Amino acid sequence: MNLKQRHCLLFLFAASVACGVFFFFLRALPQASMSLGVYEAYRRGGNFYRGVDRAALHVDERWLAALLFERWRPALERDAQARSFDPFEKALSSSWGVPDVFSLPVATRVGDRLGYEISPSYRMFLRDPWDDLLLRALYCDVYGYTPQDFQVLGRLVPDQGYTDTHVLLALLFLRENGCYDTPERERAMRSVVERVSQAAENDKEWSDLYSERIAFLYFAGEGERVKPEWIRRIVAAQERGGGFRDPLFGDEPNAHSTGLSLLVFRYFLEQAKEPSFFAPLDEKR
Repeated sequence: MNLKQRHCLLFLFAASVACGVFFFFLRALPQASMSLGVYEAYRRGGNFYRGVDRAALHVDERWLAALLFERWRPALERDAQARSFDPFEKALSSSWGVPDVFSLPVATRVGDRLGYEISPSYRMFLRDPWDDLLLRALYCDVYGYTPQDFQVLGRLVPDQGYTDTHVLLALLFLRENGCYDTPERERAMRSVVERVSQAAENDKEWSDLYSERIAFLYFAGEGERVKPEWIRRIVAAQERGGGFRDPLFGDEPNAHSTGLSLLVFRYFLEQAKEPSFFAPLDEKR
């Protein structure tokens, strides 16, 4: 091989290396830029929580805060001990005991559907039409969970909205509590995950529900389904003060929408495969 041929080979090698480096940065730079933007949005969200009145938070909002901020957990645990006996506190801590939640041990007629008769002391805590079904899944390790219970959950009509996300949440409660560990449960979870994922793909506008869908996909171990454009849409919806506002929850940014959105950011940045979501106050600090 003469000198000219060697120079040609050296040039080709250098050119191929340069092209490889170029295309690497062509992909890596936008990724790094997006991650930086998401990190900044997550940091701004922390500013929102500096002004939050912890005493005014509902259980779901304290649950989201406990998942987001380990430093809040001791205070949230003290809050739980001092609060009324909201049966959903069990989502914060598995040791939280509420006796006699259900008046009847089996499903019964509740309005125009099958559901569960809640003891009078706890009826005030039911805010949404599926709350009794969620409680049944949340306390399945205490009261048991039968094929009839599973059928009652399955009768909630799919809507690609909050019904679907809460059915998924009930299935996650069953899984985390080790209840109704059957192929039917896993098939139901795969089915509702498909609906939630498709709804996120079809929806082109941010809402509280939009962030909830994506957060719940992460909880279900389906974070690989989450697309960068979904994350960008959430980032674009953030208010200047770091919070998120959905008119469904009022005219101001709220802890529910903000907590869900920040969890999505955190899981995206961590590339979380299957983040822990149940009973965060039980986690070792």
